[in-house]
Amino acid sequence: MDSLFLGMISAFIGYVVAPVTPEVGASYISILAILVLITSAILIVILGVLSKKKGFSWLKNYALPLSMVLSMALAIVYASWGVR
Repeated sequence: MDSLFLGMISAFIGYVVAPVTPEVGASYISILAILVLITSAILIVILGVLSKKKGFSWLKNYALPLSMVLSMALAIVYASWGVR
């Protein structure tokens, strides 16, 4: 699971840190994408610690999907706060 998560992060890191160029206007780096990436990393660490240290072995299979879904939900919250 850890290597799968790191592989996904490696694949999308270029998209996260690359400047976004809207059709009209100047380029900017998406703070929202960086914030969601950091949130996802924090969530996967928390879920990994819970599965290993607290004995929630069933959580090991769901750590990656849960971190992704929760991060997407938090992206909606961040966007509603005006982060772009």
